[in-house]
Amino acid sequence: MTTPLPANDTTTRVAVVERQVDGMYQMFSRFEAAVEKIIETNSSVKEMLAVHEQRLQQQENGTRSFYELIERRKEEHDRGLEKVHQQLGNSVDELRKQLKEEIKEQYADMKSSVNSLREAQDTFAARIETKITNIQISSDEEFASLEERVRKLEAWRWVIAGGGVVIGFIAGNFSTVQKFFG
Repeated sequence: MTTPLPANDTTTRVAVVERQVDGMYQMFSRFEAAVEKIIETNSSVKEMLAVHEQRLQQQENGTRSFYELIERRKEEHDRGLEKVHQQLGNSVDELRKQLKEEIKEQYADMKSSVNSLREAQDTFAARIETKITNIQISSDEEFASLEERVRKLEAWRWVIAGGGVVIGFIAGNFSTVQKFFG
């Protein structure tokens, strides 16, 4: 990585160590930017989930309103049948049969429409759940990758720090070390 320097050139060694520390500082700055982007992505996912939850709630409210409308229509038809019975007398049975058939057909049509809406809602909900799951898996994988990179960077930081301590000790006690080996 670096070329060996003469043993008495401590100023040059300190400059090399400072340059290496500057390089580490740049790496940590990039890592900090990556963590900020992950936080922003997480925030965006939360916003998307809130929007999807709101849409699902709106669809559910629409379906509920539709069922209430069906029930009101059914009640209106039943009341209409009673009036027809009172007004027409003998022909009531025939009219009642005709109206009931029409109501049943309309009710069946409405029920079919509601079932279609429910199926579309279920399909949409399944697609949203799939997308959310995919986003979560992707997020987890990215987080695991970044976590591994942080572990490696921390290990290197301690190796470099230990090397710096050894170099500092040797530089500070150079005469003692020279006597010991010399």
